Amino acid sequence: MTIQGKTIVPYYSPCLCNCNNVYNCKYCNKTMVSYFFRKNHQRAMDSMQASLEAEVRAKQEALRIKKKLESDINELEIALDHSNKANAEAHKSIKRYQAQLRDVEQAYEEECRQRQVNILIRN
Repeated sequence: MTIQGKTIVPYYSPCLCNCNNVYNCKYCNKTMVSYFFRKNHQRAMDSMQASLEAEVRAKQEALRIKKKLESDINELEIALDHSNKANAEAHKSIKRYQAQLRDVEQAYEEECRQRQVNILIRN
């Protein structure tokens, strides 16, 4: 018997074996038990299928996020390399300027000494 496309066990109709008491008939009891077993089994299968599909979607999303994060990491590593090179160049420039400043200071001190010597010689 079907109602709106769903199969149901006919509780109040006579069974296939034409017994008078549906509730005491072994065949009817086995039929009902197997029906409910199949129904519960189908529910369990549907639930497991839904869980499997959810896990597959979650895994696909995780893989998509992983790929994005890996590309972000690669971009950040490239940016870090560029920053490190710029930093090294800046340190080289600072050392070069410090050396030039030392040379200028030494030349200034030498010039000051020469002037003092010239002043002492004139006096």
